Amino acid sequence: MRTTILAPAVAAALLLTGCTAADDTTTAQATGVTTSAAGETTAPTPPPATQAPSTQAPAPQEPSASADAVEETIDIIDFRFAPGTITVPAGSTVTWVQKDDSLHTVDFTDGTESGDLTEGESYSRTFTEPGTYDYVCFYHPRMTATVIVE
Repeated sequence: MRTTILAPAVAAALLLTGCTAADDTTTAQATGVTTSAAGETTAPTPPPATQAPSTQAPAPQEPSASADAVEETIDIIDFRFAPGTITVPAGSTVTWVQKDDSLHTVDFTDGTESGDLTEGESYSRTFTEPGTYDYVCFYHPRMTATVIVE
């Protein structure tokens, strides 16, 4: 009878040992930690260190349109803007010089305004974006002109 009871107990013990070993293997696969038969535990070798991102400055860009920038002058004289249309590269500065004895303004359709200009005063604007900029004198609506920025 002893043999009959002992055999199932041994079988159960072997079965449980096998389950524990299987669980340890699964844990070892998931964590990379292994235990030898002698009970020594080893951790996985860490992966090689990655190189830090470069802090090097970006390569210089092509020269901007402002390298071609110019300075132009438009006269306000005889109740007109002279010249009436002007074409300039982006980054250029245009200066309006008031040469009439009447009050004038340089008011752009984009909302930029010079304010009142009396004889001898000037107003300057730098155009950084390409486009067509129409403007008018507030006091003399027939006085219109255009700056084209390329």
